[in-house]
Amino acid sequence: MNVYKDFVAVHNMKADPRDIKIFVDWLLASDPDTQAYKIGEAMQTAIDNYIEDNENHYLKEMI
Repeated sequence: MNVYKDFVAVHNMKADPRDIKIFVDWLLASDPDTQAYKIGEAMQTAIDNYIEDNENHYLKEMI
């Protein structure tokens, strides 16, 4: 699973970043031993990397 690529694809579809953040937070609220939590961690890392790589301050403020 390429979470970074998936995040960029979702972002390019003009999805509301706040909705993505709500979903990631929901995943991170799972038990740390579950696959859902691990996916949430990967997605959060992808979001952070995307913001940093693109210096996307607007997105950073939204989430």
